[in-house]
Amino acid sequence: MTERNDTPDSLPKEADFDPSGGFVDAQCAWKNFGGLSLADASKKFREQPEYYQEDFMFMGGVAFSYYFSVIERYIYESQADADNGFEVAAMRILAHCIKEQFGDSSEHLIRSIRPRILDLVVHVRANLSQYCEEPDGQPRIDSAWAELQSRIVTATHAG
Repeated sequence: MTERNDTPDSLPKEADFDPSGGFVDAQCAWKNFGGLSLADASKKFREQPEYYQEDFMFMGGVAFSYYFSVIERYIYESQADADNGFEVAAMRILAHCIKEQFGDSSEHLIRSIRPRILDLVVHVRANLSQYCEEPDGQPRIDSAWAELQSRIVTATHAG
């Protein structure tokens, strides 16, 4: 993975997590990640990714852009583990979390990281065995990332 410096310089504020104000899931994301450095957020996420993954679905675009590298690095570094069925589910869920960022009025806020997201899509779809050892499970992961890719292409043509 090539490090890129597309991340804003300052920590996102509460309003960057919850731009509309009072959205419970965005407030939960703020509670879990607000004020954390990228290193601290990454450490926290890796401790319980199954607990924190959906926070990325509900963060506002500014916060998502800032913390995207947390899930980006997690995905690039993940390896299939036959004893951990969570990995297959995580790869599907994280694709859906990212996809939701392209579904609302904040899509323009994540435009700067769109190339990184597309690179990640290409990587996951080309390396399905990295995330699932069972060939029968790989199409489920691929389908989620294909949906994300389609959403990005649609958003690119619309914007």
